[in-house]
Amino acid sequence: MCRDKSPGRVRTVQRYRAAAVAGGKVWSSVGLSISADEWQAIWRQQEGLCPICLHMLRNRHDPTPQPDTRVAALDHDHAFEAAMKKAGVSAADALRRSVRGLLCAYPCNRLLVRHWTTQRLANAARYVVDMRAQEILTHG
Repeated sequence: MCRDKSPGRVRTVQRYRAAAVAGGKVWSSVGLSISADEWQAIWRQQEGLCPICLHMLRNRHDPTPQPDTRVAALDHDHAFEAAMKKAGVSAADALRRSVRGLLCAYPCNRLLVRHWTTQRLANAARYVVDMRAQEILTHG
């Protein structure tokens, strides 16, 4: 979400949030393009787990207490969303098409949003598995 805390910006965000909730949509930084039923279906598909850290995600549509769970964030691919918009797809459709799933808001979604691209993640996975320095250390 934008860090602009000006009164006009805050009121606009509050209006969007109220419209989303009133229309049966889930409020998130991804916007107004996913329904509560769709959010629930994604949560069930993932068995309530963050696919990165495997921590249990809080089901925001279940009013019962959920100890030891993390807040779920609706994750989407920012680069894909931008490419879709550039290709003429509406903002709402671009957001919808770029949704990847639910992640724990912190740390997993925060890391993806701020630091990691798909290529960086692939590079990191290769690095961790390959242990290339061992070629030098064990054959040196």
